[in-house]
Amino acid sequence: MAVFQVFVTNSASQPLSGVAIRLLAPDGTDITATRFGASPVYTDANGLFTRFYLVAPGLTAGIYSIIVSASGYTGQTKATANTFTGLGNFNFTLLALPTSVSVEITEPESGYVSPMAPVEFLVPAVSPSAAWEYIEATVTSDDSTSVMEVPVINGQARLNLQARLELEPLPHLVGDGVLAIADADFSKNFSIDLASLTETGSVSINEGFTIWSANAFPSDSINDLTSFTNIDGLADWLTPWEELPVFTGHYADAMIWLPIPSEDAYELITHFLDINQQAFTNVGVVLPNEAFSSGKVARIRIPEPVAGAHYALLTVTLAGVVQTKPLKIRYIYG
Repeated sequence: MAVFQVFVTNSASQPLSGVAIRLLAPDGTDITATRFGASPVYTDANGLFTRFYLVAPGLTAGIYSIIVSASGYTGQTKATANTFTGLGNFNFTLLALPTSVSVEITEPESGYVSPMAPVEFLVPAVSPSAAWEYIEATVTSDDSTSVMEVPVINGQARLNLQARLELEPLPHLVGDGVLAIADADFSKNFSIDLASLTETGSVSINEGFTIWSANAFPSDSINDLTSFTNIDGLADWLTPWEELPVFTGHYADAMIWLPIPSEDAYELITHFLDINQQAFTNVGVVLPNEAFSSGKVARIRIPEPVAGAHYALLTVTLAGVVQTKPLKIRYIYG
């Protein structure tokens, strides 16, 4: 009696049940269903898939491909001899996928990025021998979580996070008697967790990364927003004005991004200048910690001028150390 048989074990020589088997013709056509009635077919509790024939199946002689795959294991493909006509014994040993893997990630050029420019990163393929593979990114911001899947092409995956930023700046005002607030609609914090998806299962990727984003000025083609933070130096204020005009008696605010939380309080120092732009007095006020503990952009109420002030320079300090570049205010009386 003629036989076609596939026997699958793990690395400990234990038979594997439920392993999917497909048979491809020399031209790549899947002929599993034609030969065996279903596609794929599966090994039994003894790790076997067997078909007995009273008469040879009569396949045209050639090099066929037998593909086996199982969740949690690396897939495997064997090519038959060019005399294969549908009969023979074929043994496979599948290796278990690791429960997690480490890969090198090329992160965005900065952890602080503009939503106006695409954010992309590259991930080398975790299992190049897999028939196909995707990188799954779980993107979490505040209480919102979404999942993105991108294909691995030539060993790399490219993920665009721009669609997940969805910043919709609203005109939040710093209320009377309040010095500063955190503006969640102007800025967001994202954490990205990664996994590798293959036809043989999902594998966690140990690395992930975190980004912060804000609608900073200027917005066009600017991706790296590190200069607007106090990470590597003094933070730029989020304003297109080199000299911010403020009408006395009217509301005005300024935005600053100091994303490193601190147990110490930030302090706003106002250097008041006279009409000749000569400093004559300084005023310091402690800013509310909740405005800076979230890593969001903070809106700071512009102080009213003291008598004789026509200009002011604003800086923010932490434990006496300056954290920002000065913001120049020009008071307009009228």
